[in-house]
Amino acid sequence: MWTFLEQLQQFVEAHEVIFGITTGVSIILLLGALIAVPIVVVRLPADYLVHSRRKALSRRVRRAEVAILLIGLKNILGIFLILLGLIMLLTPGQGLLAILTGISVSNLPGKYHMECWIITRRPIWKSVQYLRRRFGRVPLEYPRK
Repeated sequence: MWTFLEQLQQFVEAHEVIFGITTGVSIILLLGALIAVPIVVVRLPADYLVHSRRKALSRRVRRAEVAILLIGLKNILGIFLILLGLIMLLTPGQGLLAILTGISVSNLPGKYHMECWIITRRPIWKSVQYLRRRFGRVPLEYPRK
């Protein structure tokens, strides 16, 4: 048992820069999530989960080159956050939060159904509705199956 702990300590000491960076990014993501999640939840339209078809980013931006660039950057950020989240599952950090943020930022097939499934879990649904009520917003409509 002690040899395993000694080996683990040696590994951490040998890679302390990586652990330091990962811990720093984890703290930044946690603070960012504490600020961003309530803002996003409150600003969502009440019928956000009702419509399975969303207006594509490429239709909201007038120039095709800009739309392609924004979609590419958004997906690169999403993939980066997913990979960072996978690393943080093994190290100190908010790994699941980073993975969920990466999924929500990127354009993945089945993303809408996953968002609906996650947000309709009872504790999350109650928290979302509480935040919206607290800031004077109309409650989210429950998604249709």
